[in-house]
Formats: sequence, C-alpha cells, structure tokens
Amino acid sequence: MPKSSRDLFSPDVFDLKSFISPYMMLIPPTIFALLIWWTNQSFGFLFTHTVAELISIIIALTALIVTVVSRHFTKNYFVVFIAIALGWCGFPLC
Repeated sequence: MPKSSRDLFSPDVFDLKSFISPYMMLIPPTIFALLIWWTNQSFGFLFTHTVAELISIIIALTALIVTVVSRHFTKNYFVVFIAIALGWCGFPLC
C-alpha cells in the first residue's frame, strides 16, 4: 500500500543512485587527463598550456555571467561574492 497519495501519482522513474555509477566518476577525468597528455606529446607544451588557459578563462567568465544573471534568486551571497571574484580574476586573462 502506498505511503501517501503523492506516491500514487508520481512514480519514481528517475533513480539517481542507479544512474550515477562509480565508473561515471572515474572515466571522464581519466579521459580528460589522457587527452591533455596526448595533446602535450603531439603539439608541445606551449599549445597545451594555451588551451588550458583558455579553458580556465571560459570557466571563470561563465561563472561570472551565471552569477550576475542569477544573483537575485539566491540567499547565499558568499557564493555570489566568490563567483564574481573568480570571474574578475579570469577577465584580465582575455
């Protein structure tokens, strides 16, 4: 017998525990590390370092944009402060 009327109308169709396996936590970082190693071996250190810097700039500016747009919806302004600081640290690198 269901515990509440909510259980009758909302079946558990998405179970997060069965979706995320331990392999999903290990495979993407491993692939990313192998890709960086291959890029370093194939194209040299300067190209690999440039790509790494561009990725960090993209992440910092994305954090800045998301924070500025969504700062009205949060109650934790420390996270807003950190994201804006991170974004401004990435901005001069452009």
